[in-house]
Amino acid sequence: MLQPPTFPAPHPLATRARVLLSSVFGPYGQDDQYGSRKANPMELYQNQVTRLQGGFSLRMFHRSFGLMMIQENLDAPCTLLDFPTLESFTEHIRQQIYDVIGISGIIANVGKVVKMCELVRRYQPGATIVVGGHIANKEGLDQMIDADLIVRGEGVRWFQRYLGQDDQKPIKHPAAFSGFGSKAMGLSLGDSPERTAAILIPSVGCPMGCNFCSTSAQFGGKGKFINFYETGDELYAVMCDIEQKLKVRSFFVLDENFLLHRKRALRLLELMAANGKNWSLSVFSSARVLKSYSMDQLLGLGIGFVWMGLEGEESAYDKLKGVDTLSLVHHLQANGIRVLGSSILGLEDHRPKDLGAIIDYAVSHDTVFHQFMLYTPIPGTPLHEKHKREGTLLNE
Repeated sequence: MLQPPTFPAPHPLATRARVLLSSVFGPYGQDDQYGSRKANPMELYQNQVTRLQGGFSLRMFHRSFGLMMIQENLDAPCTLLDFPTLESFTEHIRQQIYDVIGISGIIANVGKVVKMCELVRRYQPGATIVVGGHIANKEGLDQMIDADLIVRGEGVRWFQRYLGQDDQKPIKHPAAFSGFGSKAMGLSLGDSPERTAAILIPSVGCPMGCNFCSTSAQFGGKGKFINFYETGDELYAVMCDIEQKLKVRSFFVLDENFLLHRKRALRLLELMAANGKNWSLSVFSSARVLKSYSMDQLLGLGIGFVWMGLEGEESAYDKLKGVDTLSLVHHLQANGIRVLGSSILGLEDHRPKDLGAIIDYAVSHDTVFHQFMLYTPIPGTPLHEKHKREGTLLNE
């Protein structure tokens, strides 16, 4: 299993260090030496949810929110390159000098991280290269890329400590819209504040620790999570600040299981009611946690959209035990809460002859959106470790 992030000795320049943070370079979703358009489309919805709906697919882009959160909390000169091209990234590091260059990526983009590290070594030989994000879970990554440090887990506090800063001070939240470039059927949906949610990141990790979940594994695994905001009062203050800066009324809550933190959620509900806040929240939540709230509480919190794991009819995950998901989804949608259901194909008890019935059962929930995923042993997860022990992993 992954260990908590380790902290090396502070950078020699500490708070005087100049920092560059960058996502991997574009273009994205291309059939080229760095990836496959089919295997790794660029967009969240087009990639995971609506890719088979053709021209009716919801198209939308999202920022690199983790890098934005790190940048917001560093007391050091810090530049963020989000969605650079290879040419613009190269030109930038040729012209600007940095002491620390952080690169974030996912496992599918390892080829791009290799290239970026090569370019940094060529043009900025004195810079310390830090690589993080889900790519850090990849076994043998230190042998594939020329980086000085590979960071697994939460990066805000890691960078603060590495740069000799106070890693106990309150987390500042960036004010950013959750998506941009939204369109359907080729028509722009507009990016005005009235039509776009702000991003809100209360916590990272999920204590449910499903064995396939790379996000849970990234932040400590089963039973572990990291709260950026412990109380409903702290979270309410952040939301008020974002509302004022962006003029929004809706939030996309980027938290693996937001409602699991019940005390915080109910205190937020009290504050919203007391101050007449009719915000709208889109959340991720497990079925058992959702069922533990009354409909009045969910609607009072402004829950209008839920991304919920359904996994499968006979799945053994704790988050689904004792829950009639068909009834739950119907109840939620009858009260105006749209559901994006997420089902997994290829669980241990699934057989080819049964897949038709398994898919039919998932579809019978009649959710607004439905995501189908394969039961895949992503590096860093307990499922990957299990297959590794049993010798059932295919060589890449």
